[in-house]
Amino acid sequence: MSIPDDTDHYATPPAPAGIGKLAAALAKAQGEIKGAAKAKDNPFFKSKYADLAAVWDACREALAKNCLAVIQPTIWSPTAGLFLRTILAHESGETIEGDFPVKPVQDTPQGLGSALTYARRYSLASMVGVAPEGEDDDGNAGSHGATKDKGPPAQLGKKSLIADKPLSAKQREWIDAACRDLETMAVNQALDWEIVNQEALDRLKAHNTEAWNRVHGMIVDRTADPATGEREPNHG
Repeated sequence: MSIPDDTDHYATPPAPAGIGKLAAALAKAQGEIKGAAKAKDNPFFKSKYADLAAVWDACREALAKNCLAVIQPTIWSPTAGLFLRTILAHESGETIEGDFPVKPVQDTPQGLGSALTYARRYSLASMVGVAPEGEDDDGNAGSHGATKDKGPPAQLGKKSLIADKPLSAKQREWIDAACRDLETMAVNQALDWEIVNQEALDRLKAHNTEAWNRVHGMIVDRTADPATGEREPNHG
């Protein structure tokens, strides 16, 4: 992890120059790159999406065959925060770069890991031209005002200026089931449940903060020390 010289903003990647060999190799690779399989379940929205592994599976062989490598280091700015830099490099030494802001919903290792995975997935897909197989849910949600909200989640601790979106019957069922399950869990079980369902919790936070507070409050109740009221280490 490095700190850029520009402390007022994240370091802007240099404009690509002389990338003829890289562009030719990428064009060949894109002719072989497949669509990313939507095999990962989103428990909150009862839908499937292409995760980071699926995006890599769609492009890894084509990139390697054409002598292209992807590097994704993190960059920290004291004023702008954390960014993920994605570098596409060719064996000739030519490169192109792009940055993606990393803004975790929860200030925990799990929250940061989830946000980094999100950034890596979208940056990789954008850099090399991977698209998910099937329907473009993100585009439809933006065009038709569907209740699914797949955009980056809002930051924890900042009150959203947008009113909570209504919950569907299936979403309410998921929340009710989560609270029932959490009520009977031991501390370690509740902590494990939170980690496994981190992405669903992030999306719930962005979709409906009142519902998120209900589930998160149950997690806190199950994992807080009765004597101090504090949660286990490394959890917010």
